[in-house]
Amino acid sequence: MQHTYGARLERLLIKPLEEEELELLRKWRNDNDISRYLRKIDFIDPKQQVEWFKRYLYQPDIYYWAIVEDEKVIGSLSIYNIQDQRAEIGKIMIGAPNARGKGYGYHSLIMAMKIGFDLLNLRAFYLRVDIRNIAAIKTYKRAAFQIIGTRMKDEDVIEYEMELKQERYVEVNPMSNDIVLYPVWGGITE
Repeated sequence: MQHTYGARLERLLIKPLEEEELELLRKWRNDNDISRYLRKIDFIDPKQQVEWFKRYLYQPDIYYWAIVEDEKVIGSLSIYNIQDQRAEIGKIMIGAPNARGKGYGYHSLIMAMKIGFDLLNLRAFYLRVDIRNIAAIKTYKRAAFQIIGTRMKDEDVIEYEMELKQERYVEVNPMSNDIVLYPVWGGITE
């Protein structure tokens, strides 16, 4: 969906994904070391990436963001499957090698959820995560997600189903008070 929502926390921000960032995201998505826990897809060529982006712009229940540190795109994440004041959150990818392991996935997750709770009137988030993805599970638990079940994704992949309600988010993530939300019109505003 074309949207104007963004958030900043110190030097890190999330901003609407733009077409000029697609090639970088495509390279990361095609790198199996970076995307091994995301949905399995074939190699994405540049034309397919642009076609995906154009379709995404008209889907009413998906919000994609670029994660930016000091004006450099380091990753992406999204909110999707919005229904009944609940949404799925995920597709978090920290692609820049020097940005991994610094907590940026957690901070961008907190920012996206604040947008969801404060601007999109959501009341809960849920997600599914491969049980082998220890780093992501640690991030989700740090953000206060709780495991509510398991499911078989494929014949050899088990996923945790996790959920976080707004009340718990506010209680466990006091840093959310430091997040600045803003609309973006042709550039980031403060």
